[in-house]
Amino acid sequence: RQQELTEARARAAQMEKTMRWWSDCTANWREKWSKVRNERNKARDDCRHLRSKFDHLAKKLEDMKQEK
Repeated sequence: RQQELTEARARAAQMEKTMRWWSDCTANWREKWSKVRNERNKARDDCRHLRSKFDHLAKKLEDMKQEK
């Protein structure tokens, strides 16, 4: 009976280690992909802003060409 209890404790300890490992892996994965998502969204915003600026300047250039 004592041996069964010892084995059960050992299995429980191993299970706790495994669960902690999976939890750490999950947290690292979430952190990594959160950074990637934020970088992607920032790049999209920058692209949108630069496109808007480009369109504005292209229109301004076209207007100046028309004036001349």
